Amino acid sequence: TNYVLQERLGRGSFAVVYAARLAGRPGREVAVKVVDLRRKQVGDDNFDDRPECLDAHKRAAAIKEVRFLEMFSGDTSVCSIFDGFMHGNLAYIVMERCGATLCQRLDRISELSEETLRPYFRQMLSCLAAVHSRCVVHR
Repeated sequence: TNYVLQERLGRGSFAVVYAARLAGRPGREVAVKVVDLRRKQVGDDNFDDRPECLDAHKRAAAIKEVRFLEMFSGDTSVCSIFDGFMHGNLAYIVMERCGATLCQRLDRISELSEETLRPYFRQMLSCLAAVHSRCVVHR
């Protein structure tokens, strides 16, 4: 499957997330988490490009995340995963694109009160309950 990466949505210590669309289907937007599997050279920001120098821990973490998301397929409180694959030095995790981050949604609320925050907390607790019901603990 071919995806066209668009703007960067975010970056963490593990990966960079991009908005993307399925090639040939401009209406379907997804989020693609891209994990660089290469090890950094000691004391340097450069990566070692040799195939034997892929970071086994990053690779295992990417596989674990795909399996984790697959466990919750169909659960509306967890982002849906559409695809997960590796190509060269990169792992790609293709998932549902959320409309906004929690902080962006909270910034849109004119008055923060128990009543306006209730749906957000309910959704977060529902997600935690779903995860915990499958004996998974998320930090």
